[in-house]
Amino acid sequence: MSDRGTSLADRIKGGLYGVAVGDALGGTTEFMSAKEIRRKYGYLTDIVGGGVWDLEPGEVTDDTMMTLCVAEGILDCPDDPMASIGKRFLAWYRSDPKDIGNIIRRAFARYDGHWFEAAFLADQDLGRSAGNGSLMRCLPVALAYADPDRVDRMSRMQSKMTHYDERCNEACGLYNRIALRLLNGEELHPALAAETQGTPYASALAEAPDCEPTGFVVDTLRWALYCLQHRLRRRRAACRQSRRRQRHDRRDCRRAGGRVLRLRRHPGRVCGHHLDQGPAGRRVRAADGAAAGCRPLKGVHNLWSPSFSFGPKRMLSADEAFVKAGA
Repeated sequence: MSDRGTSLADRIKGGLYGVAVGDALGGTTEFMSAKEIRRKYGYLTDIVGGGVWDLEPGEVTDDTMMTLCVAEGILDCPDDPMASIGKRFLAWYRSDPKDIGNIIRRAFARYDGHWFEAAFLADQDLGRSAGNGSLMRCLPVALAYADPDRVDRMSRMQSKMTHYDERCNEACGLYNRIALRLLNGEELHPALAAETQGTPYASALAEAPDCEPTGFVVDTLRWALYCLQHRLRRRRAACRQSRRRQRHDRRDCRRAGGRVLRLRRHPGRVCGHHLDQGPAGRRVRAADGAAAGCRPLKGVHNLWSPSFSFGPKRMLSADEAFVKAGA
């Protein structure tokens, strides 16, 4: 299928919707084994909620909410967004979210005015920090900046705010360079090959990784790349990746792969099956109109409205979150 006629605005919206849709789909099976998923759901294709977090259908988790923090922070101060992103991280943290990863929780608790120091101290406290949390939230960087070097630099910066391990920073940079290529109209397979060549991730394009899809950032990205390479049908890619969830993977492969595919599609076609029902459908169409009316800033793909604010609880449905973000 050719996507050359898809506008930049639709590609950006597709990426953002992909975050929330994949998150709402996979959140249901978090901490479940593959056997448990098969026994309870068979082949999970619908956003049904429930799970360990007792989600409402369409309710998103920490991954989507932190993605919105990154997007908002960039829009507020694109030249140097760290402080603005951090302000939104802490506001969300203080809202008593249902779920938050251990590494990020420790970094927030350790924060005392210096984000990189907080990440280092969290690493020292826990003895590790190579989780996939910063990878889950990094996509807005590729959607906001047009220059590849800047995308790489900002991807690493937002990662280092909470994850000291360099493997996290490298993964975010690689992932967003692929996303930027797709955003600019390149085909999926050449983009994957170009960015993984000479890296530990290249083998994931040829064969299934020899590891479980865990919360370790390297395992996460390897499986996401494998699913992207070998499962091109949009809906099936998201659903199969959800089914692969194991005990600790935290929506990793499913969401990371699904949202990149959506950079190449119109969000209405991608999300309609789950969101185009009643009020949700109207919100999606309202979001389409809001984004279509925006004009890009110099050097920044500015297709959100800087009006998002956090409620006392993290209880936004996927479509509500992006309407508030002006997706």
